[in-house]
Amino acid sequence: MVKTVEIGVYEKSIDLQGRIVVPVSLREQFKEFIMFVYKDYVKLVPKKKHKMSDFFDSVKTDVTLTGDYHKLKKDLLAEKYKW
Repeated sequence: MVKTVEIGVYEKSIDLQGRIVVPVSLREQFKEFIMFVYKDYVKLVPKKKHKMSDFFDSVKTDVTLTGDYHKLKKDLLAEKYKW
């Protein structure tokens, strides 16, 4: 059973090996994180799993499908870079 994550701010220290302890409730719900490093701070964001079907019909284009992969690739690149 997965616990719900409490919303809040967590203050953590880095140990001598450079590790940060992530609270158990977060570790149980999120297995991987993406680390964003900025000039003044570091941000950890949970990595989400996506299904390929989530992206189906998400791209709008005027390219006609002909069954030829190489022509499709060329036409998509031409549309992107306006050749």
